[in-house]
Amino acid sequence: MRKEQIIYLERPGPQNTEDVIDAVTAYIARSGLERVVVASTTGSTAVKFAAALEKKKQNWSLSHTIRASVKRALSVLTRKNGKMLERQGVTVLTQSHVLSGIERSISRKFGGISRVETIAEALRSLLGHGLKVCVEIANHGS
Repeated sequence: MRKEQIIYLERPGPQNTEDVIDAVTAYIARSGLERVVVASTTGSTAVKFAAALEKKKQNWSLSHTIRASVKRALSVLTRKNGKMLERQGVTVLTQSHVLSGIERSISRKFGGISRVETIAEALRSLLGHGLKVCVEIANHGS
């Protein structure tokens, strides 16, 4: 039999980062997990994870989504954090949201909702925004 602990956070935000890092580090020690995928907008969370896991993990990735605008796609990863992550050997992936993107633009133009948007909304509604993001980036982090 395998028992795992579930941690519930009162509200989202950076005040939870250290607790999540502690939980991930403990899980790695128990499970032998070899790779961690971290979603981070500006890179500050990823820098903290990289520092905490530096000695324990040799191979892990950061996935980072982009914010799209009409004129161009903008990465919000700060230059400073990007350079720190690069020095720490973290792979940085910048991509659009897999479960929205072009599907959402078609739905907005012609009405209705796509199957992909339905999947994204189900993940958000049932399990939270964070798990939806994990599903979007996990394939690219492997």
